[in-house]
Amino acid sequence: MDSQPVGLTPTAAQKLLEIRTEAAPFLRLYVSARGCCSNRYGLAFIEAVAPDDIVAELSGVPVVLSAESREACEGATIDYVETPSGSGFTVRGPTREGGCACGANRAN
Repeated sequence: MDSQPVGLTPTAAQKLLEIRTEAAPFLRLYVSARGCCSNRYGLAFIEAVAPDDIVAELSGVPVVLSAESREACEGATIDYVETPSGSGFTVRGPTREGGCACGANRAN
């Protein structure tokens, strides 16, 4: 990738390097659902990349996007968070301009 369309926090990079395997060394970021305010994202370790996939090396982690999902993932940041109620990966994506009809993104 010429420019990095997604970000990866140092905490997430460290955790991903700890848990990935030789059998599935690539991390795919994908859009699991589209909403009016933002997208929902998913992460999965994969064995190999497709010919039209875009691969970015982020802090030693090969992050894979399909060519079709690049625009929808643009500006997203992968993080790893630990809270009293649990820990796990989260993907923060940009909020769409102008809010949404459901009111979830309206400033009061």
